[in-house]
Amino acid sequence: MCESSVFVRRRGSDEDELVSEDVARVVPDGDEIRVMTLLGDETRVAAEIVEIDLMAHRIVLREK
Repeated sequence: MCESSVFVRRRGSDEDELVSEDVARVVPDGDEIRVMTLLGDETRVAAEIVEIDLMAHRIVLREK
């Protein structure tokens, strides 16, 4: 399968914090990003997309 992990980069930090693993869907929704896992768990993050690396199964968001 091709699930990804989603990380958020907090303001003033260079480190990425894991938000969710086994992510199957990422949907921009206004000022938030909806992150949904294979099992249907959903997390909303007030952020913008910084990078999507499909080869590394990694999505990086930046906190707004």
